[in-house]
Amino acid sequence: KLQLVGAASLFLASKIEEIMPPMAADFVYITDGAYTEKQFKQMEIDILRVLNFDLFEPLSLHFLRRFSKAGDVDMLQHGLAKYIIEVSLLEYTLVPVPRSKIAAAALYLSVYLLKPEAEEGELWNPTLVFYSGYTKDEILSVVSTQAAAIVRITTEMKKTKAERKGKEAVDAIGRKYRSKKLLGVADLPDLEGEPIRKLAELINL
Repeated sequence: KLQLVGAASLFLASKIEEIMPPMAADFVYITDGAYTEKQFKQMEIDILRVLNFDLFEPLSLHFLRRFSKAGDVDMLQHGLAKYIIEVSLLEYTLVPVPRSKIAAAALYLSVYLLKPEAEEGELWNPTLVFYSGYTKDEILSVVSTQAAAIVRITTEMKKTKAERKGKEAVDAIGRKYRSKKLLGVADLPDLEGEPIRKLAELINL
C-alpha cells in the first residue's frame, strides 16, 4: 500500500497548496488504475486521523488577517503590516517567535508609523489585546526588532544593484512591495522617519 499512501499524501498536499487541486480520478489515472477513488478517499481519511488533522502551522499572514479585521485597520495599514512580516522572515532572531506574535507586532508597527497622531491607547486598543492575546509590552521587543530590520532593508534598497550583490532576498522583497498592486508600501516615507528609528534603537537597550 506504499504507493497508495504516497499518492493519497500528494492528494492531501495538493488540496492545501493548490488553488485548483487535481481530482481523485486523476490519481487513479496516474497510478494506472491500481486503486479506486473510494480507496484513495479512505486512505486520505486514515492519514488525517493518524496526523490528528494537524497538517501545517498557521502563518503570520493568517493571524494578521484576523487582527486587521478586529482592529478595523485600512488597506494601507494592512499592506504595510504584510511587508513588515515578509521582512521579518529575513531576521534570524525572529525565527523562534510565535507566528501570532510576529503578526501582532507587525500590525502595531504599521499603525504606529501610519497614525503618528494617534493616542497610545488607540495604537493597541483592548479589542486588539483581546483578539491577539498580546499586550503592547509583550510585543514591544519584537516591534523593535522589526523596526531595525525595516531601517536596514530600506537603506539596502537605496544602494545600486551591484552594491546589493548577494542580497537577492532584499531585491525580491523590495520589487514586490514597490508595486502598485501592493500599494507601494516599500517606498513609504514613514519607513525612514524619526519614529521608526527611535523604535529600532530600543533593541539595543
